[in-house]
Amino acid sequence: MIITNESKAQCLNPLWNISDAPYTLNEVVSASDGNDYFCKDIGQGHLDPATATGQTYGWTLQSNPCATATTPTLGATTAAGVYCRTAFGNSSVTTTGGSAITARGIVFSTSTAPTTADDVVKDDYNVVGPYSALLDNLSPETTYFIRGYATNSIGTEYSTETSFTTDADVDCADCNLACDKTDATLLNPATWPMVIATTDTLCVTEDITVSTGVTVRGTVKICNDAQVTLTGSITMEGANTGFEGQIIYEGCNEMFIGTGSYTGYRTADNSENDGDQMLSYCSTCDNTDRSQFLANELVVAWWAAECRPESQLLPVELITFNAEKQNHGAIITWTTGSEINNDYFNVQTSIDGINWITIAMVQGAGNSSDEIHYSFFDNEPISEIQYYRLTQVDYDGTSTKSNIKTVKFENKASINPIIAFTNSNNEIEVQLGLNGFGKVYIIDARGRFVGQQNFISVDKNGTTLKFNHSELSKGIYFVNLISNNQRFSQKVSVIK
Repeated sequence: MIITNESKAQCLNPLWNISDAPYTLNEVVSASDGNDYFCKDIGQGHLDPATATGQTYGWTLQSNPCATATTPTLGATTAAGVYCRTAFGNSSVTTTGGSAITARGIVFSTSTAPTTADDVVKDDYNVVGPYSALLDNLSPETTYFIRGYATNSIGTEYSTETSFTTDADVDCADCNLACDKTDATLLNPATWPMVIATTDTLCVTEDITVSTGVTVRGTVKICNDAQVTLTGSITMEGANTGFEGQIIYEGCNEMFIGTGSYTGYRTADNSENDGDQMLSYCSTCDNTDRSQFLANELVVAWWAAECRPESQLLPVELITFNAEKQNHGAIITWTTGSEINNDYFNVQTSIDGINWITIAMVQGAGNSSDEIHYSFFDNEPISEIQYYRLTQVDYDGTSTKSNIKTVKFENKASINPIIAFTNSNNEIEVQLGLNGFGKVYIIDARGRFVGQQNFISVDKNGTTLKFNHSELSKGIYFVNLISNNQRFSQKVSVIK
């Protein structure tokens, strides 16, 4: 085989083609003159770089035409908004290496030098520039190592490594996205400083008025449906000025209102408004609808936003999820705005936030567009700090988990008034150690009601109810008692 250089090579990059225009920023093509070019201006990126005189119309000649592509290069990776079980990893892709980026994101591990074989949070935008990713389901009081990564046709490259240590669960109470107004390491949200520095995080957990001028170079997080009345001004500073200003919305009801002004920022190349300035974790987020983020009365410039995760039709829109101490137990409540193929919820609890058990299964609505309220009372907390979460299960068995809520108890809870077991007469026997009136339900592992009895008891020692289980399959069932606006639960096994 004879190889010559008589023909002009197209290297590893595709030949420029009008049907592929307009090209994206920093995309590399080979032109008809045999040279490779970077797209520098997407507004003119539809022109053939070989015929664009002086390369002033959207293209820049590579310093080494037809050079072999390399892996991408990345900027520094930092951690922000570190909390008990969440943190944000920030990184940036600085060059493509001469081949299109196919993936980018954050990798993290409890060991040094994490790779894509470890935990990965993939960013949705495969372009050059800065990006931010939420790291969730972390363990409290644990040190993590993180790196940014980017992949092209040559391979995967990583940024330099940084580390952070999550807070103890006892210090995290108010919000899920790294907000706790009692945490001394965070800025006081009652008095906003003139400049929120790159390393600062300010968390807004309740309604507040901002009447001064504030420059945001770090992170502002808003949760608990808080409303920020802005009569002053907010100026965001991001990648185009070397900062990382960002406002993060935890849910769907947080909002900036008022008659003040908001000024966002452009991307690093000043080609468009930068969506990194605002992130929303609302399940119905629409980053084209500014009214979901800023009231129409505000004076707004250079605004853009991103949805995390990307807007999608979720099986259940969970509007609220709360767990609060009530008497000697905890009341767990949640509200859905819509449900699609929702079979049931598992209410789960833990004493360490790592190992979980299911204490109730609550039937879902299936398909609904109405607001539905659910609740469950846990009368058996066994620790001074108890953790709660929901697992939502679809008809096809797929499931998603909610954020974690914490309830603190001064002392262990009182004794469960339910004693349930299967007796020798083929019955589920339920002994109730209370008097009064109420209802007892038997619920199977799929959340279906398979038995129900009302009771009235004037005996201070309580009463006994019996349910025939001859037609029930073997397995775990839940005995639920509702009495005096309280709910108690006990598991019982049916063995055949």
